[in-house]
Amino acid sequence: MAEQFFGKKCKTLTLDLWGHGKSAEPAAGFGVYEYAAALTELLKKLEVENTVLIAHSFGGRVAIIIAAKHPELVDKLVLVDSAGIKPRFSIIKRAKQLHFKFVRALYKRGVVRNFDEGRYGSADYKKLSEGMRQNFVKIINTCLACELPKINAETLIIWGGSDYDTPMYMAKKLYKGIRRSKLVVFEQAGHYSYLDSSDKFLSAVDGFIS
Repeated sequence: MAEQFFGKKCKTLTLDLWGHGKSAEPAAGFGVYEYAAALTELLKKLEVENTVLIAHSFGGRVAIIIAAKHPELVDKLVLVDSAGIKPRFSIIKRAKQLHFKFVRALYKRGVVRNFDEGRYGSADYKKLSEGMRQNFVKIINTCLACELPKINAETLIIWGGSDYDTPMYMAKKLYKGIRRSKLVVFEQAGHYSYLDSSDKFLSAVDGFIS
């Protein structure tokens, strides 16, 4: 959708990041900074100039780091329902984490015979291979708030008003942390706001990069 729309106006590059889509999985321990370094190397090899990075959810983590550490590569930045902000404290979530660690400790000591780590965690986590699970844990435990003040690129932040995966308070923290940023909210959209409100999304991004 976006590739066809923007492909008429500029050169576009759509990526399956390592371990996503058809791309091979990276080695275990591959965190978001490693993803950013690998993508930075790719952009330099392709000699891409005046780059507009458009990134959704996990991709937003990678884009934030590249924009912060390599301002010469990023002309403009679009963050769509982006991850990267530390979630607020939740008693229920914390209780689940403690239960998981407790049962795992008992298993390692031989007190519990059967321990299926795949039963724990989010739906996304359960679908991953063992190596990617290690990467997933490393990635979600990395907060990128410290990188926000380093971003000089003009930034458009697009959010779904009904996004429960990356809630609105995360959008506000991004907006507050990035100096040259603008926040646009599609009230009826969820985490995939670029699909839920596709016409509004294309219009907003088109106006931003033109």
